[in-house]
Amino acid sequence: MNKYHDQLDSLLKDTLSVSKSINLKIWLESGTLLGCIRDKDYIPWDEDIDFGSWSSSLNNEKYKKFKEKMIKKKYIITKIGNLITIRKPSFICYADINFFTKRDNMAVCRLFFPTTKIGRLFGRLVFLFTSKNIFKSLQFHESLIHKIVYIFIYYIFKFFIPFKSQKKILNYLKKLKKKNSLDHSMKVPIKLLDKTRNIKFRNFTVPVPYRSSNLLKFRYGSDWKVSKPNWSPYIDDKTFVFLKKKE
Repeated sequence: MNKYHDQLDSLLKDTLSVSKSINLKIWLESGTLLGCIRDKDYIPWDEDIDFGSWSSSLNNEKYKKFKEKMIKKKYIITKIGNLITIRKPSFICYADINFFTKRDNMAVCRLFFPTTKIGRLFGRLVFLFTSKNIFKSLQFHESLIHKIVYIFIYYIFKFFIPFKSQKKILNYLKKLKKKNSLDHSMKVPIKLLDKTRNIKFRNFTVPVPYRSSNLLKFRYGSDWKVSKPNWSPYIDDKTFVFLKKKE
């Protein structure tokens, strides 16, 4: 049994409920789908809920409604590229929604991740400098000293640097982040995601890809039914493709 099952249940229930209320089609993805189909439960060591969706189903208005409804339920929502992350201050666990785009016969979710320490620093600065609420943005940061330093830098940037110079600095930081990032894409045959069906999982009715077993075999290999505690998504996940970001 997963020791965080109560938190995971809350994340699952609320995300499904809000998505349904705004007609945002989502389905279980990755490790959550694996646990659902193989174990009929959460994987014991998982601390997140994974969802998938189509980029074409999320416009600005729908995202705004989703965010507003989740905030009312005391969640904090962040969106970076094709990824929405859902957190609650009192939770260790969180949920991700990965948005796929249809390209030829493949469903692609592109996620650019900094791969060096300096790249991660540039990415963090871009995130903080564009934040509307610095305290909310930093509330999940574990180090108090780092929080104080970032808040100090944030206020210098916002109140002591001219607006035109702020834009130039942000653009420069974004370029530096790209130079230190990899294109981390998930690529799945569209035929494995084009249809969904509802099944019972714990106390919920959840949407899953219609060909879930085929998808899990594609992602995890022919032995997907075998539990692998040391499994690494960046090494063993067959859907992941890494490409160096082109300038």
